[in-house]
Amino acid sequence: MFYEKALVFADKAHRGQIRKFKFGEPYITHLLRVTAFISEMLEVDDDHTLTVAMLHDTIEDCNVIYQDILIEFNEAIAKDVQTLTKPNTGNKNKNEELYLEQLSKGSNVAKLVKLADRWDNLRSTMYEDCPVRFAQSYIANTKGLLQWANQYWKISKNTTELFAARALVKAMLFSVQSKYGHD
Repeated sequence: MFYEKALVFADKAHRGQIRKFKFGEPYITHLLRVTAFISEMLEVDDDHTLTVAMLHDTIEDCNVIYQDILIEFNEAIAKDVQTLTKPNTGNKNKNEELYLEQLSKGSNVAKLVKLADRWDNLRSTMYEDCPVRFAQSYIANTKGLLQWANQYWKISKNTTELFAARALVKAMLFSVQSKYGHD
């Protein structure tokens, strides 16, 4: 229903953006991989989740505001995309703290998209052009996210998709740690 519209919307919003450490790869490829992770690896195919996955960086990284998502899609999608948007207080540590609290209060869809996003970002650190310091910092940040998720997100075998996504992020984290020698 909304996914195809979200693909066009995200492509337009992110046009001209490129991914870090991927030799100029268009940003839309990240969004496609996050969506594919959810649909193919986790076998989640509901339109709402895939739409949120496609739009998850539009408010944070583009000239898009909550109301744009609300008007083009619906309130539930707009709320989930807003949940996935990091606060910008000017203080990096405070932003991260507020963001984790925001995610904790968010829907399971937002949490699932966050884990899929993290999986793809970790995967991207495996490329040769990713600076070691960045990768090591991202490893530490991911460990913090997973600890927070374990404590506050109520992930259990009853939340199958979140449980599986967390396991896949842990597996990717292990691979990245092996490359960069971080424990």
